[in-house]
Amino acid sequence: MCSGKVLFYFATIDICNNMETFVEIINTAKVRSNTDLELSGIFANKNEWEKHSFYSNVGVVGVIIAEAQSCEGKILIIHCGDRLIVPILPEGVRCISFTEYDSRYSQNLCVGKMTESQKRQKFNVEELMDNWSNMFGL
Repeated sequence: MCSGKVLFYFATIDICNNMETFVEIINTAKVRSNTDLELSGIFANKNEWEKHSFYSNVGVVGVIIAEAQSCEGKILIIHCGDRLIVPILPEGVRCISFTEYDSRYSQNLCVGKMTESQKRQKFNVEELMDNWSNMFGL
C-alpha cells in the first residue's frame, strides 16, 4: 500500500503513493494533536490548525497520505485540506468512497471549525483520557 520510508524521531513514516484511501474522522479521542510531526514544512498538530481556526472534529474527511509508527502503534497521517494534516489512530476513522469524500471535502473548514473552548484548551481532554486508558489498560 505505501512506499518510500522516512525516519522521523524513532518512527518510520511510510509515504503512501499508490492507491488513495479516503476516510472520515469518527472519534476525536484518537486524534494525536500534540505531535511534533512535520511533513513538507507543514506541522501536523493543534498549533498549525489554530492558524486556520481548524480542529479535527467528527465528520471531517481526508485522504491517507502516510502511516507512522509510534509507541501506540500505527498512526495514519490524513490530509484534510491546504496545510491541514491530522495524525490519528486507525480506530478514529472509517473508510469512505471517493464520491463521498469529493462531495464533503469542501465543507471541512465548516465541519472542522474550531470552537472557542477548543482554542483555549492546551490539550485535547478526550485524547488525554484515551492515552491514559491505553496506558493503564482501562
